[in-house]
Amino acid sequence: IAPLLALSEYLPLSDAQRSQLKIWSPQGLFKSLDLKWEGARESPKQYSFKSEFQKLGIKPVGKVPGFSNMSGTLQADEQGGKLKLEGKQATLDMPRVFRHLLNFDDLVATAKWRIKNQRVTFDLEKANFSNAHLSGSVSATYESSPDSAGHLDLNGALTRGDGTAAYQYLPRVVGDDTYLWLKEAVLKGSSDDVRVKVKGNLDRFPFVDDRGGIFQITAKVKDATLRYAPSWPQIEQIQAYLDFHGKRMDITASQGVILGTRLSKVKVLIPDLLIHEGILEIDGEAQGESANFLRFIEESPVAQNIDHFTQPMKAEGSGKLVLSLRLPMLHLQNSRVTGSYQFTANKIWLSTQGPILDQASGKIDFTDASLTIPRITAQALGGPITISANPAPGGVVRVTAGGRFTAGGLQQIYPGALTQRLKGASDWSASIALRKKAANFTLVSNLVGLSSELPYPLAKVAQESMPLKFERRLLDANH
Repeated sequence: IAPLLALSEYLPLSDAQRSQLKIWSPQGLFKSLDLKWEGARESPKQYSFKSEFQKLGIKPVGKVPGFSNMSGTLQADEQGGKLKLEGKQATLDMPRVFRHLLNFDDLVATAKWRIKNQRVTFDLEKANFSNAHLSGSVSATYESSPDSAGHLDLNGALTRGDGTAAYQYLPRVVGDDTYLWLKEAVLKGSSDDVRVKVKGNLDRFPFVDDRGGIFQITAKVKDATLRYAPSWPQIEQIQAYLDFHGKRMDITASQGVILGTRLSKVKVLIPDLLIHEGILEIDGEAQGESANFLRFIEESPVAQNIDHFTQPMKAEGSGKLVLSLRLPMLHLQNSRVTGSYQFTANKIWLSTQGPILDQASGKIDFTDASLTIPRITAQALGGPITISANPAPGGVVRVTAGGRFTAGGLQQIYPGALTQRLKGASDWSASIALRKKAANFTLVSNLVGLSSELPYPLAKVAQESMPLKFERRLLDANH
């Protein structure tokens, strides 16, 4: 092309066009070139151009994209033209539209255009392309306008797409926060059914609420892994339907797994892709084993905020997890999480030494910073028990419990000569301040209903009241 640049002074180009040609810094080879024109060189009345070229490339300048390694044929005159392209290891550089250079292992395209009344109608009849991330095709019609960015009607489809690279193909109109979140969040996933549609006046792109046109990308996502926020357990084995529509992104997952528990009814939403500091919303439900719920709490930021209150617990049974997250994508450390876990007829070990809760039913509420137990009912110490818990400053969890114990229940937990000489049952109540494995513990009972054959002064009949108060104060987990 270098000789052609040297001859540009003698070609039918205006001074501005010659300057533009130099800025483009074209590279490549013309195998053949046939150029004819009639009239003044700066503004010919008629012209025709035919060429066959190899590995052609130019730099991006203004609204004109750059490209490299494009080969093909071109025919043009003052009424329109035709173009056939074939690229091997080709690139397309559109810095005003995309953040990343678009690379193609293979690219084949045919196009034609018409010029009438200083308006250009460009038809991309079909373009097939593939690279390491994707494979697909696109067709489009563009009509220029002297007083707008023009009208585009584009339809595309991918038969192969790598979700971990999706961020590289987001247009710049999508905010940096969404771009950065996708880059970090999508650890795995693919799709063999992606659809792209853009239609309308480009001045109004991305056509919020479908005003003036439509911008939509849909995909059926398979086997994805999502790290939605740092320090929270990731979601795996996601099967979902993704929909970018206007300024929104919606993901509806039919399946997913978090710490071995299957999720259902999962919805992910970015309400506004265009704003600088967008909010990611995730809502979902899961049915699974209670042991996995305890693991979920322990592997999330909640554990540290409640000083690992649930760490010594074990559970058998199942329940339902409801989870809601609100994540500022540029400030994920400020994420807000609310959730609950509802269970029925579980078996719970509060610690390695404490009583076992049988037939435990209730609900646990949690946020990113706290854990609350509105009410749990169970069987323990031979009788019914009710437990509630609320967070307190300093990572302390305050537990209130009450119920009825039986002599037989005490004998099962604390076998020995002492409990063997007790009969009957009595009501009790307790308050506990827990901090990790340390606890301040107070238990009271009047022992009415419990008889004792122990020596004086512990002997009593069932109807007799004998106030009992048991206190334990621990300075820390090692005392």
